[in-house]
Amino acid sequence: MGVVQLRQIRTYFETNLLSKVDLTDYDGRPQPDRANAGLTRALAAFAISNAADVTAEQAAAAVVDGYDDNGLDAIYYAPEDRTLYLCQSKWSNDGAGSIDLGSTEKFIRGVTDLLGLRFDRFNDKVNRRRVALEEGINNTARIQLVVAYSGSERLGQHPKRVLNDLLAELNDTGDVASLDVISQEQLYAVVSMGGRGAPVDIAIQLFDWGQTKAPYQAFYGQVAASDVAQWGSKWRHRIFSKNIRSFLGSSSAVNEGIAESIRKTPTQFWYLNNGITALCSKIQKRAVGGNSREAGTFECQNVAIVNGAQTVGTLTELASTAAEELAAARVPIRLISLEDCPPEFANDVTRATNTQNRVDSRNFVALDPEQERIRAELLVDGVDYEYRQGEGEPTGPKRFGLVDATVALACSSSTPELAVQAKREISKLWEDLSRSPYKLMFNSGLLSLRLWHSVQVLRHIDDYLQTVRGNPDDSKAKSIAVNGNRLIAHIVFRNFICPEIGLEGFDIVRHGDTIDDLTQEAVDRVYAIVDEWYGDSYLAHLFKNLTKCKDVVLHVGAFAPNKERIESIREARTIDTEIPF
Repeated sequence: MGVVQLRQIRTYFETNLLSKVDLTDYDGRPQPDRANAGLTRALAAFAISNAADVTAEQAAAAVVDGYDDNGLDAIYYAPEDRTLYLCQSKWSNDGAGSIDLGSTEKFIRGVTDLLGLRFDRFNDKVNRRRVALEEGINNTARIQLVVAYSGSERLGQHPKRVLNDLLAELNDTGDVASLDVISQEQLYAVVSMGGRGAPVDIAIQLFDWGQTKAPYQAFYGQVAASDVAQWGSKWRHRIFSKNIRSFLGSSSAVNEGIAESIRKTPTQFWYLNNGITALCSKIQKRAVGGNSREAGTFECQNVAIVNGAQTVGTLTELASTAAEELAAARVPIRLISLEDCPPEFANDVTRATNTQNRVDSRNFVALDPEQERIRAELLVDGVDYEYRQGEGEPTGPKRFGLVDATVALACSSSTPELAVQAKREISKLWEDLSRSPYKLMFNSGLLSLRLWHSVQVLRHIDDYLQTVRGNPDDSKAKSIAVNGNRLIAHIVFRNFICPEIGLEGFDIVRHGDTIDDLTQEAVDRVYAIVDEWYGDSYLAHLFKNLTKCKDVVLHVGAFAPNKERIESIREARTIDTEIPF
């Protein structure tokens, strides 16, 4: 890479992005300073546009670079796939170097402060979006860190090390954070293809291929795993259909299984993997190879992978450490041409390939006879318990499902392990029906009425926490109510002494004020402990960390209901019936 490539990148930015970024804070400043700031902000917008696949206007609006930016040059939250993009950018006119350690450490502090909801450490550009960012941070499923610079050198060893330390910290409870480093080489590759929105056209070599001609044309066969890894490296997220963003989960168990198959038995990978489905606007087979089905090359236009994202992502990550294994492995693939298809067909394929025939651990719960026993016993009491997989979780005054049941039992357990697991990944609680943790909750000793009453208490706690979330003035309290809801419920259950639970005389209405008071006390105590001991922690992860949650519960200790507060709750209810208890 060199001067010519840098000039082309600069020209692209000046033509497509500079007019869209805000530079009013540089009015009256020397032209060289204004120009450099403009290119740095254009680079940040470009990085966000390509990482999140959004328009230049949307990306430019995400730029927060300026005085007191706390190391963050752009912040973008994508609600459709619950991904938070945090970017640092650096424009260098000579095209040399990368981002230094000092700038990287400043970026890391900014990331930590933002995730810790410390908005007082950021400029007005960030604080004007505070409400939306709080909502995004409290609900985010993935965090994408983006470091972009116009230099041609690789990111240095020391900046890379501290960024990896940050990733390790963010991923201590699950694979949720990732890093995308964009240097001059990657910038030029995207710019030379026309920037965001340029079609993904690939010549795909299929082995042992076949085709379906009616009602719509499609080809199927095997593709080299090394080729798939190259697609992921070159096209990144752009090779995936935007419609599967919600399916691009961070299922580390799935990724680990794929990686293990490649490393241990690469020649058997075709038998062990579900494969890839891709939609193409047009598919044309090359003449080379003639009619031989042994191998063929297909020109695929506007490729969009709609199923198999975990496979593509994992193979891409393995490219640098398992090149030989990838060369030996084959991946099943289907290529579907949309050339003569009706308009909605692409969406139908996307939806079906990501939802049909999914068998997860909760489906097997229906095989446990204890579930049917509980359902039958509760039916006598007029309570409808639906433990089989259905459309959504059943709710109602006398109706609940497996998720409510599992969370209630987990939170009412004597120790916080199950409550933390319910928050972290509830499906793990159903993973093995023959042993703990499932058998700790659902067993022959579980009284059906006790389960129902525990669900009622849990719902009451959740209703109260909803009022805490409605407080616009306290970001940390809102975050605790959202992210710490299961640990709060566990603490309330520990302190709610009620011998009537499990007996016919239990009445949730009679105990409502006490539960509200205990919930508020739990929130207050957890708030104080988190503030003192874990002030720098990202709360969405803290409440999924068992060691830290045990520590919080230990510091909270035991407490009794506050009678004065209970009376004030009753008075508030008589004054304002709109309070959603």
